[in-house]
Amino acid sequence: MKGLAEFGPEANSPDVQTTIAFYFKALHEFVASLIEPLALSDPEKAVIQILSLIQGSIVMAQSTPDPGLVKTIRDAARVLLENALTASSET
Repeated sequence: MKGLAEFGPEANSPDVQTTIAFYFKALHEFVASLIEPLALSDPEKAVIQILSLIQGSIVMAQSTPDPGLVKTIRDAARVLLENALTASSET
């Protein structure tokens, strides 16, 4: 979404829209491929959670000069995936 804002008046351009959609689709597929070996009961939920974490971390990194941010985000991803694994093993 930040990409749309950066293009200003051209944000509605079909080329801009296509490029941004391609980026998010490719990122979604990449994260899904990383999560697939975990055999989660709801992999799509985990993908969306991780994608949200990625996008949020980009915004945070651009606005917060916190050197510990990477570790914090990595820890959050670990918690999300550990919870997803636990939920999968309970079903």
